Amino acid sequence: MEDIMMKIYNAIIDNQEIMNNVNKSDIKFYDYPNAQEITNTCIVIDPLDTPKPSDFADDDNLTYEYLYQIDIFVKQDKGINGRALSDRLVFLLQRIMWEQLGFGETSSIKPEYIKDFKLYHQAKRFEGKQYYKI
Repeated sequence: MEDIMMKIYNAIIDNQEIMNNVNKSDIKFYDYPNAQEITNTCIVIDPLDTPKPSDFADDDNLTYEYLYQIDIFVKQDKGINGRALSDRLVFLLQRIMWEQLGFGETSSIKPEYIKDFKLYHQAKRFEGKQYYKI
C-alpha cells in the first residue's frame, strides 16, 4: 500500500505559497502542539481511521478509503493577519487535497481564535480512495 500520509506531506511541501508561510519542521504527523508553545505557523496531518477496503470485485477490494484531519495553527504576530493567513492556507490545502490526491472535504471544525495565545486554529477532514497496488 502507498504511504498516503507522505503523499499529503509531499504535496504540501511542493506548494511554494504554503512553504513561504510554514517551516518544513512545523509540519507534523499526529503530534498536536500545546497552544502556549506555538511560535510559528504549524500544520498537523492526522489519520482518523485505518484504511478501509472498498470497491469490491471478484471477492476482493480494489481500493482503500482514507480519512485524514489537517489542522492549521497560525500565530497572530506583527505584520501578519493571522485570520487571513489561516483562511488562505486552508483554501490551498483544500485545493491540494482535491486536485492532487482526489480527497474531498467531509467536515470541519468551527474556526477559532484562542485569545490567550493569539492563535488562529482551523481543521478540515478529508476523505478519499486510492487503488490498491501490490
